[in-house]
Amino acid sequence: MALALVYAKTQHNMNILLLGAYEICFNPRLLKAAEYFAAKGHAVTVYSPFYGNLSKVAYNNFTSGRQWKIITKDLSKSTLGSYLRWAVYSIVCKLCMFLWRKRIPFGFEYALNRSVLGINFLKGEYDVILINLVDYLPAALSYKKRNTGTLLVYDSQEYFRGQYRGSDVDQFEWVVKAEDSACKDIDMILATTSVMKSKLCEVMQICPSRVFRVRNAPATSSTNTSLKTVSSRPETNTLRLVWHGFKIYYKNCRGLYLLIEAVAQTKCHAELFIQGYQVDKETEKIRERMRSLQIEDRIHFVPPANPEKLVESLLNYDVGVLGELPEQENQLLTSSNKLFEYVAAGLGVIAPNLPGIVETIDEFNCGIVYSPGDVANLAKCIDQLASDHNHLCSLKTNSRKARCDNLSWERDFAHPCNMLENMVRRKQLKD
Repeated sequence: MALALVYAKTQHNMNILLLGAYEICFNPRLLKAAEYFAAKGHAVTVYSPFYGNLSKVAYNNFTSGRQWKIITKDLSKSTLGSYLRWAVYSIVCKLCMFLWRKRIPFGFEYALNRSVLGINFLKGEYDVILINLVDYLPAALSYKKRNTGTLLVYDSQEYFRGQYRGSDVDQFEWVVKAEDSACKDIDMILATTSVMKSKLCEVMQICPSRVFRVRNAPATSSTNTSLKTVSSRPETNTLRLVWHGFKIYYKNCRGLYLLIEAVAQTKCHAELFIQGYQVDKETEKIRERMRSLQIEDRIHFVPPANPEKLVESLLNYDVGVLGELPEQENQLLTSSNKLFEYVAAGLGVIAPNLPGIVETIDEFNCGIVYSPGDVANLAKCIDQLASDHNHLCSLKTNSRKARCDNLSWERDFAHPCNMLENMVRRKQLKD
C-alpha cells in the first residue's frame, strides 16, 4: 500500500526540453514530439533560437496558443540587438571551429552551430532533453552531466556522419567525435529508418534496445481531412505529379531537375506541380530549362502550404515523386518527409531505389521505384502509371490503408515515449 502511494505520487508530468536550431514550424519531428508530449500532459519547453524564414508576426502566430512553452533568442537579424547577437555568436563559433581544426579542444561544443551558445542561458531542471541535430549533442551532454538524472534523447533525424563525410574533413571528424564521446551517455536514440537504426548501432556500438525507429510520418491530427477525402478532383487523362520541398532549388541532392527532364521525355500527358518557397535565381533556372524543353504548360509552381496542412495540400494530385540522389550516405539511409506526406495524402509514389526509401514502399506496396538519377527510367515509370489506371488505383488504395492502419507519428513514437516515462518513474522512486 505504501509503495502504491509513493508510485501514485510519481505520476506527475515529466519536464521535457526540446532543442531546435531554427523555426519549429519547419522542424516537423520536433513539432510532432512537442505536440505529442504536451497532449500526454507533460510540461514541454521548446528552445528554438532562430527565425528568419518567417516574419516575427507569422512566427508568433504559429507558436501562440500551444500547450508548450517556447524560448527564442531572436537570432533573426530583424533588430539591431538580434543582429549583434548573431554576429557575436557567429564569431565565437568560427573561433571554436578554428581551434578544433588546430586540434585545440577548447570550446569544442560550440564549433558547429551558433544556436548552441544559447543553451548556457537556459534555466530549470529537466527530466528529459531531446535534440535532433548532432550540433547540439556535446552541449546537451554537458547539461546532462551538470544535472544528474536528466535523460538525453538523440533523435538522429539524419545520418549525420554520412551527411558530413566528403564535405569538410574537420567538420566530419567533429561529428564523429561528438557522437563517439556521447554514445555511452545517450539514454535513447531515435532513427528515421530501419537501415539507419542498424547503421547507428554498428558505428556507435550501441545496443539495439536503446535505438528506436520513429519514421517522419505525419501526426494523425494533420491527416484528419485526408482520412475523409480520397480526391475531390474529377478523373482526367492528365497524370498530376507533385513534388514539394521547403525551398525550391533546381539542382541539388533532391533531384528536382531530374523530374523536369523526365516529364519532357514522357509519352503520356503528365504535369508536374512544384510546391515550396521560390528562390528567384533558382526559379529562373527552372523556367529557362522549361522553355528549352518546350514544356512550359506542363510544369507549374505552387505556393508553400502551411506546415501543418501539408497533407491536405496534396490531396488533389495522383502521384508524389521523389528525385533524391545518393550523393551522400545520408541519402541512402534516411527517408524524405515528403514520402510519408504523399502516403498520408493517399497518393501513389514514384521514388528512387534507395534503401531508406524502399523499405517503406516495399512494406506498404504504395509505389514503384526507378534507378537513382536515371531520367529515362523515371519517365518510363510515369508512363507506366499513366497508362495503367488499375495499378495506380491499387497504389493509392495501399497508401490510404497504410495511413489508416500503421503509418502515423503517434504509432511510432508511443513506444519510446512509454519507455521514457518508465525510466523517469523508476528514477523518481529511487530518489
